[in-house]
Amino acid sequence: METANMAQSMSRFGRCIDNGPTESFWGTLKCETAFLFSITWWQYNKIVSILIGVVSKTLLFAQVDIKLDK
Repeated sequence: METANMAQSMSRFGRCIDNGPTESFWGTLKCETAFLFSITWWQYNKIVSILIGVVSKTLLFAQVDIKLDK
C-alpha cells in the first residue's frame, strides 16, 4: 500500500473494523452471482465495474451526518 501511496481505512482507534460490511457485501455478491447463477468471470467483472461506478457516483454526491450517542 505504501508503494501505491494509498492509506488504509481505519477507525478512530486504529482498527480496520469498518471494512467488515464492505467485505461481506462483495463476498455475498460473488457467491450469489458467480456460484448460484454460473456466470462467467467476464460477466462478474462487468457487474462489479458497474456497481463500483454507481457506488462511486452515489458517495460523491451523498453527504451523511451521523451522530453517535455515547
